[in-house]
Amino acid sequence: MGNIWMKLSIRSKVGLLGTFLAFVPTLIVSIVLSTISLDQGSKALREAAQQKLTAVRDATAQSIENYFKQIDDQVVTFSDNLMVIDAMKALDTAFTDYNKSLSADELAKRTSSVQQYYEQQFDAKFQGMNEGKSANPDAILQQTAQQSVPLQYLFISNNPAPLGQKDGMDKPAEDNPYSQLHAKYHPVLHEYQQHFGYYDIFLVNPAGDVVYTVFKELDFTTNLKNGPYANTGLGEAFKGAMALGGKDKFYITDFKPYVPSYNAPAAFVSSPIYDGNTLVGVLIFQMPVERINAVMTHNHEWKTTGLGDSGETYLVGPDKLMRSDGRFLIEDKSGYLNALRSLGVASATVDEIDQKETTIGLQTVDTKGVNEALGGNAGFGIFPDYRHVPVLSAYKPLNLNGLNWVVMSEIDESEAFAPIVALRHTILLDAVIACLCALVAGTLMGWLFAGVMTRPLKLMITTVNDIAQGEGDLTQRLPVKGTDEIAQLSQGINAFITHVDDTFSAVLKSVVRLVPISQDLADVNTHLVQSTHEQKQQADAVNHCLLETNESTRTVDNELSGISEATSAGNTVVEASQQVVGDVSKAMAGLSNNIEQAVQAIANLKGDTDRIATVIDVINGIAEQTNLLALNAAIEAARAGEAGRGFAVVADEVRSLASKTRQSTNEVTEMVTAIQSGTRNVVTLMESGKANADKSNAQVNEATAKLRSVTEAMYLISERVDRIAQAIEQQQHNFVQVTDRYEQMNASFESSQLSSAQASTVGHDVKKLGDKLMDMIKRFKVTDDNWSTQRRNKLRAEEEEAKRVAAANKARKASVDSRQKGKAKSTA
Repeated sequence: MGNIWMKLSIRSKVGLLGTFLAFVPTLIVSIVLSTISLDQGSKALREAAQQKLTAVRDATAQSIENYFKQIDDQVVTFSDNLMVIDAMKALDTAFTDYNKSLSADELAKRTSSVQQYYEQQFDAKFQGMNEGKSANPDAILQQTAQQSVPLQYLFISNNPAPLGQKDGMDKPAEDNPYSQLHAKYHPVLHEYQQHFGYYDIFLVNPAGDVVYTVFKELDFTTNLKNGPYANTGLGEAFKGAMALGGKDKFYITDFKPYVPSYNAPAAFVSSPIYDGNTLVGVLIFQMPVERINAVMTHNHEWKTTGLGDSGETYLVGPDKLMRSDGRFLIEDKSGYLNALRSLGVASATVDEIDQKETTIGLQTVDTKGVNEALGGNAGFGIFPDYRHVPVLSAYKPLNLNGLNWVVMSEIDESEAFAPIVALRHTILLDAVIACLCALVAGTLMGWLFAGVMTRPLKLMITTVNDIAQGEGDLTQRLPVKGTDEIAQLSQGINAFITHVDDTFSAVLKSVVRLVPISQDLADVNTHLVQSTHEQKQQADAVNHCLLETNESTRTVDNELSGISEATSAGNTVVEASQQVVGDVSKAMAGLSNNIEQAVQAIANLKGDTDRIATVIDVINGIAEQTNLLALNAAIEAARAGEAGRGFAVVADEVRSLASKTRQSTNEVTEMVTAIQSGTRNVVTLMESGKANADKSNAQVNEATAKLRSVTEAMYLISERVDRIAQAIEQQQHNFVQVTDRYEQMNASFESSQLSSAQASTVGHDVKKLGDKLMDMIKRFKVTDDNWSTQRRNKLRAEEEEAKRVAAANKARKASVDSRQKGKAKSTA
């Protein structure tokens, strides 16, 4: 950004600055005013919305409180009506007496009809409105007293009117006291119910029997103390009225699911019926949901009430469930249900709302406003509603006897503050228009002022450009007009041009002298570089020869090193061989001695075997004599007869022993003979081995002598090689010294050559610089132009011409001398 600004001209900068000074303050003022306007407008609209919602809340609360007070007054007044008192007493008596006239078969028939109605008609509709969940009609019928069935048959199951329209019958076909009384009182009570919008009207005797209803649902004729609906809102209303302890009082219940009304939410208000001071029954109204919804929805006229497209008022009970229908269910059911599903509301609850088409007792409203109102506080706030949509909400608790309800009056924040958005757009549009106008005006004024301001500067720039880009006339000066900053700048530039003019005049004189000097310097350096180069080439040739000689010497040294190593290895091998041969000689001598000792041992063994043979011969002789003696003894024993029998036995044993001895000596003789034969063979082999060992020992001694001669020759060769290696090493040392001297000389040559080259380069650079300075300075016209380049060039040309003439004269004289010498020789 800074680079862009620096590239702009002064006129552009002044123009942009003017635009900036006109636009930015306007923008700041517009932002400040817009912010203040929006803040005040938002505050005013918020206050207006709050006042409107609070007014609607208060008006709706007053209406619903008045309506509930009207209901309270109606139930109390109607319970004190003589017609109602007479109807209560008469219908109670007829109800009690009616069952006494029925036979058991008729009672069974009617019970079957009522049961079929419960199961087929009522339960079918109940399941359709409760996601298939059954009302369990068998259990209801079992809890219903036997006396309740006949009249349910007469007015419900046997009533030809369709389901939900049973209240249209005034008198059934069967004529009896109850039917007659019903025909008398039902039209009046039905008209009252229709006129005031009640869902149903009940007459209950003190025993808890519902002796009359207008709508004829399944609660008709049941008992509210022990019957199937004793624990419902209807039973609570009856018990509450019975406990009031006097007339002109009422009891009200909150909305709860009610089975006879297909589990739709139902609320009841009741009042005791007194005949004088005697309690004859209880009058109960089933609250008119449609009338309550009409009050809360303003008869669907939300816009005319000031609630726009998203505003609504609704009731919430202590369980944080709605007590009136919400607007979004009425106006956009599918969108409302989809919103609930996207919020994660239980699908069973959403389906139930869909089927029953009501939010009463089903839609949870757990918001900040509801909690505040249930705590007894009235107020206003902005927070998400039960759809999680931000709303403006006015809330307060209701003053309803017996009910802890609150009223909520809300409208979507987006709709309530829509005028603020429109106001914001309008203010922003006005601010943009003002800024654009300021931008255009500032731009025009800035450019006009910039043109006036920069006109003298343009004149100054033109003059300076003429000096810079024209012929470089430093004799020009800027015009000075006035005493402002531009005039001061012109004076400063004129002073600068004068200083540059003086400087260039001095530089011109120096450059004129610099050019020829630099040329001479360049020529001398060039000659010096050439001479140094030739000397280095000669030194390189000498060094090359030295390197080749050194390389040959190194090769000879390497070969001698190989010979020395081979000689050393040979000496080592010969010495090892001598050692081995010596060891062999010693081993052969030992072997010869061992053989002699073995021969002697074997000779001793032969003598021993000979002696053994002699002993064996003696033993054989003894055995023969023993055998002979035993034979003689046997003969003498035979002669002696029985007396010599023992001696004969001994003689036989002696003869047997002599025989075994002779046999054993024979075996020993054979073995001794074999040993003697083997001994003789061993002696022969030992004598032959000794002869071979003596011969080998003689050969080993001869090899030892020859190896000793080889060792002496190898030592002599090694000594000669060592002397040659020492001489070569000394020669290599001399070569190294010569090489070091050459390296030093070469370094000096290279340094001199580099310095000469640098000096030559510097000389040429200086000449180029001088020429360039000359070219540059020639473009300027200065006041002091007394410089003599032409005169300097003329002098240098005259010097060159004089040198050329002198050289020509010298060559001519040399030629003349040569011819004269030639003539003298020919004459001689």
